[in-house]
Amino acid sequence: MAKLSTLHSVRQNVGLEVLQVTFAAGGATNVASAAGDHETIRVIYGWIIPELATPGASTCQLFNGAVAITDAVSTNVAINLVTRFTTIDDAAYDVAPGTALNVTTTGAQTGDCYILVQRIQPT
Repeated sequence: MAKLSTLHSVRQNVGLEVLQVTFAAGGATNVASAAGDHETIRVIYGWIIPELATPGASTCQLFNGAVAITDAVSTNVAINLVTRFTTIDDAAYDVAPGTALNVTTTGAQTGDCYILVQRIQPT
């Protein structure tokens, strides 16, 4: 049996913050957190506030580099309607230092994406 003094946490909570990303139309990829971070970033929650009233088929999705973290949510909604990501993949929600947290869109919608993240560092 291991002594209690030899046990330690492999991760330490560094803090929570909300990242805001203004996204553009036309299939753009917008970087929420660039590859200069020193901590792992864990995506906890995300929501979108669109600027255009029902612009036609449009979606928004979060990616860990090129790997999907969330589902692609429709942004073809009423203006200023808060739209939440409905799934977060726990196999992809930890974004390692040096990897971009991307907000990718399709269609004509523009607006803001807010991402609640926890910054974690090894101990």
